[in-house]
Amino acid sequence: KIMAHKIVLAASSPYFRAMFTSGMREEEMTTIPLHGISPCTLALLVEFAYTAEISIKEGNVCYLLPAA
Repeated sequence: KIMAHKIVLAASSPYFRAMFTSGMREEEMTTIPLHGISPCTLALLVEFAYTAEISIKEGNVCYLLPAA
């Protein structure tokens, strides 16, 4: 389980902005399951949303590109 504020995710990602501002059911949910993304990749993206920094390495680049 990865904790994050919806407003932070929406501010840093068009995907989450649409999810949380267009009347989708996720807008009201407190826990949102995300499929098709590994927990490690999601953790890196959430860290980026909060810090505007991301550690791209040879081992994670192939997972980050599709999620970007």
